[in-house]
Amino acid sequence: MARIGLDAAPISQHRGRGVGALGGHLLAALLAGRGPHTFLLFAPEGSPEAGLAGRDGAEVRLRPAVRPGFSPAWLVDALRLDGQVRGARPDLFHAYFQWNLPLRRLPLPVVGHVYDLMPLAVEDIYLRRYGLPVGRKIKLYRAYLRHALRRVDRVIAISEHTKADLARLMGFPPDRVHAVPPAPAPGMAPPRDSGRPAALRARLGLPEGYLLYTGGFDYRKNVEVIVRAYAAAREKGIGLPLVLAGGTGGPYGQRIQALASNAPGVVLPGFVAEADLPALYAGARLALYPSLYEGFGLPVLDAMACGAPVACSDHPSLDEAAGGAALRLPADDEGAWAEAMLRAGGAEGHAGLRERGLRHAGRFSWERAAKETFDVYGKMTG
Repeated sequence: MARIGLDAAPISQHRGRGVGALGGHLLAALLAGRGPHTFLLFAPEGSPEAGLAGRDGAEVRLRPAVRPGFSPAWLVDALRLDGQVRGARPDLFHAYFQWNLPLRRLPLPVVGHVYDLMPLAVEDIYLRRYGLPVGRKIKLYRAYLRHALRRVDRVIAISEHTKADLARLMGFPPDRVHAVPPAPAPGMAPPRDSGRPAALRARLGLPEGYLLYTGGFDYRKNVEVIVRAYAAAREKGIGLPLVLAGGTGGPYGQRIQALASNAPGVVLPGFVAEADLPALYAGARLALYPSLYEGFGLPVLDAMACGAPVACSDHPSLDEAAGGAALRLPADDEGAWAEAMLRAGGAEGHAGLRERGLRHAGRFSWERAAKETFDVYGKMTG
């Protein structure tokens, strides 16, 4: 039996997206499958995780909430967490996100969770492809991560590709890294109510059948390629709209908004609630994911789990999410993306991708992720 300390702040800091969603699902599975173990959660005041005290075998230590990212408040929070962990002395400590790793060596075993190697792995994209003024930030993050990784005993990586990136970019020993893949979010499945997709389409003003993108708006997402490919497909007669779902408030999102404003047939419905995503995916003739880099690429798996055929880039960071169940296309080949769209609009569509995707997505579960995480804990506590 082990008393496991876990920093729940990243779940709160990134609530509803990325590490916030994945970390929350994994924490729920860990608590459900804890067996004889207990968890000591270091949680921000006012967060849902703070309310787990005394429930599901969890103790809670609270600290003031801070925003994510490098800042004086981030440094104060890291030192405060260090003092809390030292005072509580769990049997091991799980640092839940690569931006929140310990800054000092703790007197107990530490496992760090690494979801991706951004921005280091996409330095060329940010600095050269788009000319973003983030060079100093990348240098600072590289120095921080190199320092922090020396203070952990093992790493849980979200994918084999991230494990390889840790060795390639950080020189971290591969034999101390354990790849534990995520799973589709609970509820990501073909809707049982056949009327839900039609009701969602009516609410969003969509026709029956569309092309869909849901992967967020960051420079590495490469969305402009599918917007330009769609324009080419329109010239060849495609009748399906292209739906770019998600908030577009950031600089890259605004870039895509401007591009879409001159592209007939492109629809930007804005943020779509997670509860509506299964119906949105289920109505898609083809889900598109042209990303240039991912830690894992969970939207690919979510789309498959809900019954959507998927086309994604052939970047190796998507290999595990795609398996052999997606149409793989060169990320920047607009002609190939246009052809895939045209085929989706045809009578046969992408026959077979839906069934292959459902089978592939069914191989992943949060219960499995929790079991593999407990296996890592066991290696550290004996």
